[in-house]
Amino acid sequence: MLRNASSSLATTSDWSNPAPNWRRRTSQVFMKFISRIMMFCAGFYWVKLVDHTKNSNKDPIKYPKFSITEPYPLVGNHLTLIDIISVGQFAGPVSFLAKDALTKVPVVSFLLKAFRSIIVERRDRDEKVDQDKNNKDKNESDSQQQNSLGQLTDRITNEPNTLYRPLVFAEGTTGNGKQITRFRKGAFISGKPVRLFTIRYISPHCSCSWESVELFYYLYDMVTQFYMNFEMHVYDLYYPNEDEIEDPDLYAKNCGQFVADELKMPYRHDVDIAYKFILLDILKGKITWDEALEQVKQDEEKRENVQMKEYSDNYEHEKQIKKKDD
Repeated sequence: MLRNASSSLATTSDWSNPAPNWRRRTSQVFMKFISRIMMFCAGFYWVKLVDHTKNSNKDPIKYPKFSITEPYPLVGNHLTLIDIISVGQFAGPVSFLAKDALTKVPVVSFLLKAFRSIIVERRDRDEKVDQDKNNKDKNESDSQQQNSLGQLTDRITNEPNTLYRPLVFAEGTTGNGKQITRFRKGAFISGKPVRLFTIRYISPHCSCSWESVELFYYLYDMVTQFYMNFEMHVYDLYYPNEDEIEDPDLYAKNCGQFVADELKMPYRHDVDIAYKFILLDILKGKITWDEALEQVKQDEEKRENVQMKEYSDNYEHEKQIKKKDD
């Protein structure tokens, strides 16, 4: 979702004003219809939505049934370039996170504005590594990260009647379809309930997951299939408990574990998008295995230091609160 300390969200004045409700109603029908046509043309002749909320015996007020008009963020796994279209044929228009490069693509940029998407500005990984090595602009990067998370949290918390619900692929990147990697905590900081979902692409001869395959061969493999199937499952709202509200990382971890369990896959909270970039660098010959192992070691040390600082800050915060109460 958000790339370590080098991402920030940006919106334009055009996107700050929501469209009238009638436009949302129209776009819901339009988005579902167009998405289904695009999926059919791509070879997905059979698509299936499994709605686990229909037969739920839970309180209908607290756990409403799945609807394209509900404001709750959709959070799930990420596999392909077409996941937004795949989800859109069942969920209607969504406000998804997108990298800033997409704002330069004519048709895509129009959709980003129309659905009030959140734009993520990303620097190249090589640039980030140089910053880490030279220890430059660290405060600026940290500030950008906090600003990014703050804007995402504000969208989820303060817009209960938002025109287009946020769609968050919490892994932050496409996976390999064999495991669920770490759910990043940006979408969970608000402590609000989320609507979890899972998606699967079913084909006897093609793996639609996009991890390390070159784009040309990936698209060629998909379009040369006779047919493919798609399946989406949606579940009851996930309400965080007190511990999860206090610890967004725990909230993200438990949601990731839920998604992994439903897909019958392992959940790897210790593996995130950084490991994918390292793998791609190895495949492209940019780094050796020894250099990759050294980077992994450094990343793990940084993560441990960040966690220790968070625990220390939380402890001091609780200590001050207790002192005031006394």
